[in-house]
Amino acid sequence: MLVANLVEAPKLTRREREVAILVAQGMTNREVAARLFISERTAESHVEQIRGKLGFHSRSQIAAWVAAQDLAIDGPVPPADVIPRASPSPTPRRPTRRTGLIGTAVVLSVALLVAALAYNRLTTISPMAPSVATVAGTGARAFSGDGGLAVDSPLVHPLAVAVGQHGEIYIAEGNRVREVQQDGRITTLAGTGDAGNGGDGGPAKQAQLNTPQGLAIDSAGTVYIADTLSNRVRRVNPDGTISTVAGTGEAGYAGDGKPATAAKLYLPTGLAIGFGDALFIADTGNNVIRQLGTDGTIRTVVGTGEAGYRGDGGPAPYAVLHAPGGLAFDNEGNLYIADTLNQRVRRVDVNGQIATVAGTGVAAFGGDGAPAIFAELNLATNPLEGMGQALAVGPTGDVFIADGSNHRLRRLDVKGAMSTIAQMKTPLGVAVDPHGAVYVADADDNRVLRID
Repeated sequence: MLVANLVEAPKLTRREREVAILVAQGMTNREVAARLFISERTAESHVEQIRGKLGFHSRSQIAAWVAAQDLAIDGPVPPADVIPRASPSPTPRRPTRRTGLIGTAVVLSVALLVAALAYNRLTTISPMAPSVATVAGTGARAFSGDGGLAVDSPLVHPLAVAVGQHGEIYIAEGNRVREVQQDGRITTLAGTGDAGNGGDGGPAKQAQLNTPQGLAIDSAGTVYIADTLSNRVRRVNPDGTISTVAGTGEAGYAGDGKPATAAKLYLPTGLAIGFGDALFIADTGNNVIRQLGTDGTIRTVVGTGEAGYRGDGGPAPYAVLHAPGGLAFDNEGNLYIADTLNQRVRRVDVNGQIATVAGTGVAAFGGDGAPAIFAELNLATNPLEGMGQALAVGPTGDVFIADGSNHRLRRLDVKGAMSTIAQMKTPLGVAVDPHGAVYVADADDNRVLRID
C-alpha cells in the first residue's frame, strides 16, 4: 500500500498537502492548527483524511510520503530551511504483479535515501568533538566503600544516572544508589549491595534493592528509585529512611484508581517527574506508562497493556507499546518514551496524543544526519539484564538517547534530525543538567561519563 501511494500521488487538497508537510516536520495536531490558523479539531480531521486517502496508519508514513513527493507549501509557511525536499523525478509506471515487490523495495529505498540526503544538506553538523570526562568509576567492576573520590571508586554495572538540584550526581549501580557530591566524593544513598527488597521504614543505606534501573528527583529533592526486580518504586525520604510508594512486590498488573502501594507492577524501569511533581513509571513488563499522583493513587496514562506497535496519531491510552523503558519530559510537558522492543522513541504531547519521533522499528544502526523517523536504533531491551534509563531531554529541547546495543549516545535535535554524540561501550542511562552537560551511565565500562 505504501509504494502504491508513492507511485500514484493521491488527490490531496491544497490544505491537506500543507497539513501533510507540517506532520512530516513532526508537528502535533495542535502545532499544525496554530501554524495554519485553524482549529485543532480541523487539523485532526485533515490528518485523518490524509491517512484515509493514502491508506496509511501512522504519521511517520505520511512523512515518508511527503519526502518522496517533493511537496512544498505555497506561501510563507512553513520555513523552507526545515522542510526536507526531495529531487523531482519522472513518475514511474504502475508495477505489475511480477515486478511489484521489486518496485516496492526500490521506490521506498530511493525515497528514504533522497529524503535523508536532502535533510543532511539542510542540517549543520558541528565538526567539534565533544569533551568527555569520567565523573565516577575506574573501569573495574567492584565496590570499594564510601568517602573517596568518585573517579577513584569502582562501580558495578551502572544503569541509571540523575542530576540533583545542587549538582549532585545519583547513580544506580550494584544494587545501590550512590551520590557523587559537589566536592567529587562518593557516598551510598540507598542499598547494601545485596539483592532484596527489605528495609522499608529504616535507613535507606541499610535497605536492600534488586537491580534498580530508574531514578527521578522531584522539586523538593526527593529521590525515587525504580527497584526493578522487586517490582516496586521506592523513595528516599528527607530523613534518610526508605519507603515504597508503588507496588506490592508481586508481579502483575492491577490497582488503577487505588493507592499505589496496593497496586501491582511488573519490572518497572524508567521514571520521570511531570508537572506538579507527579511521578511517571515505565511499567515495562506490563507495556504501559503509569502515573502516581500526589494523592498517592495510580493510573495508567499510556498503553493498553497489549504488546505491539500501534496508535500513533491517537490518544495515548489507546496506543500499544512493547517493553517501554526510559522516560523523560521536556520543558513544555511532552513525555518521551523509549519503546524498546519497538526500537522507537515515541512522544506523548500535552494534548495526550502519541507519535513516533525516532526509529524505524528495525534493530540496527543507521540514519545519522537524516530525519530521526528514518534512523535505526538498537536499544537495550531486557530488564532482567538491565535496560537502564535511556532518555533525557536537554534545556534546549534536544532528546538524548542511550542507544545501548549500538554503543552510542545519540541526539534527536529540535529540528528532528538524528546524530551520534559519542561512542562508548554500553550506554544505558543518560541525564542532562540545567546547563546542558550530559551524563551517561556506561554500564559495561563501569563508569559514569560527562559530555560537554
